Amino acid sequence: MKIEEAFRSASFSGAEEQAAAWMMEHPHQAAGMTVRELAAEVYVSPATILRVVHKCGYQGWRQFSADLLLYSESVK
Repeated sequence: MKIEEAFRSASFSGAEEQAAAWMMEHPHQAAGMTVRELAAEVYVSPATILRVVHKCGYQGWRQFSADLLLYSESVK
């Protein structure tokens, strides 16, 4: 599970940790959102969401959200 390992191995700031934790708890919901929608839901900036994505080793949101959706299917 690439995305789960990425979340564990990355070093996040406080806001990034908050966003990452929310995404791990709600992967299916997060995967269906835009960066702006997710940022509003978690009360962080869109830039914070993108920093989490990049720190996890992804190029952008689309690639990350696709893997997040796959992860959500595996934890059902």
